Formats: sequence, C-alpha cells, structure tokens
Amino acid sequence: MPLDGDPVVSALFSRRDFFRTLPALTVIPSLSAETATVLPLGQAELGLRITEMEVIGVRATMRTNWIFVRLTTNDGQTGLGEASVNRRLNLPELSGFFNLVRDRSPFEIERYRQAGWATASTGNRQQATAFSAIEQAQWDLVGKSLGAPVYDLVGGRLRDELPVYANINRATTDRSPNGFAISAQQAVADGFRAIKAAPFDGFPSLDQPRAEVEAATELGVHCIEAMRTAIGPDIDLKIDAHSHFDVALAIDVAT
Repeated sequence: MPLDGDPVVSALFSRRDFFRTLPALTVIPSLSAETATVLPLGQAELGLRITEMEVIGVRATMRTNWIFVRLTTNDGQTGLGEASVNRRLNLPELSGFFNLVRDRSPFEIERYRQAGWATASTGNRQQATAFSAIEQAQWDLVGKSLGAPVYDLVGGRLRDELPVYANINRATTDRSPNGFAISAQQAVADGFRAIKAAPFDGFPSLDQPRAEVEAATELGVHCIEAMRTAIGPDIDLKIDAHSHFDVALAIDVAT
C-alpha cells in the first residue's frame, strides 16, 4: 500500500526466509533473448508511474540487519534497492526521497538525482543511503520495463563472473583466535577462496593507556595468525581495521 508518512518496516524477514522469497523480488530480470519482450523507450515509459513503496527489514545475523526498499508502479511492476546502514531495520529518510519519485516515471532518474542531490550530499550517511536505494529501485524498474538487464543500460557487461569473499566477522560470536579460526575454516569448507574479518572490533581509542592499546593489538594479530594457520597460504585473507589505527599503528600491525 502507498506510504503517506514516514516509511515503516512493512515486512520483516529472517535471512533464510528473505532468500526463499528472493526469486519474487529479483533485481535483475532473468530474461533470455527468446522470451524477453523489449519495448521501444517511449512505449515502455508511457503512462508508467511509481505509486507505492515498501520497506523490507531482514535480520541477517544477530549482529547484522539489512534494509531493502521495493517500489511498485501503477501496472504492478516492482523494483528493489538496498538501504542497509548501521544495523537498522528501518530508515525514515527514505520517505523524503520517495516523495521525489511518487507519481512519476521511473525513467526520470536524472530528474530525481538533481532534486535529491543537495540533501544526499550533506555527508549524512543515512540520507545518502536512502537516496541511493531509491535510485537503485528506479534502475530495476527501468530494466524490467525494457526487458533488459540493468548492466546493458549503464555501459554493458564487462565480465561473466565476479569474485566473492565470505565476510565471517559478524557470524563470529567467539572473538578469540580459535573462534575466528573455526569460522574461517567453515567458510573455506563452504567453497570460498577469500575471507574477510575484522578482528580489531572493540579496539580502544588511541588516547587510552598504552598497555590497553597494545593488548588489543596483540589479540587482533593473534586472531589473524590463527585464521591464516587454519586456512593455509592459498586462501585470500582480508582484514578490516574499521579505522581504529593511525598511520604509525597501521604500519606496525602490517609489518
């Protein structure tokens, strides 16, 4: 149903349930050359208007929430965008940006950008995320209206495959070296060839006592060593320090 005020979480899923429903929410239409009905731009756009917005919250893990926005047009087409930020399950900032596209054609992307950019570019992460999510959903709608994948609308496909990594950080509730090692091993067993973790989460600010900073540094390094030992030398290991270090400490940890 249309949202007249601030958007609310009109659907709340677990991660498993969300992926079960994903085929019905798909972002890129799975159309073959034989089945796709490609309409001329003017015909595809004629009379098409965005009428509704739904906000979908997903509890991905105990430490992770996702937000998706789904726009619906007057002919029943839907487009998805992602608005995940700061572990939220709702993003009230979506309401203002939705008002910029309500009752307008999803093809008016540049108009939307110009109307929303001043708000989105203030440095507020929530505003920027909401702005981006609405545009993503517009592109999804345009692609579906034309019977074309979005990559064909923004310059064409460059590759057939993309490398992926397993982010084990939030799934690792045991933050010890052994806990990280077990999570890393499981990711490799699941078929991943690259792993990302943030073993320095909870790191003290650098103005805290030196002994506290050194202890946290040592623990993080031990976690990295444990993961490398567990997965061997051939798996990529990516470490996110989440901006806890200054330049000197970053160099010290890396060397």
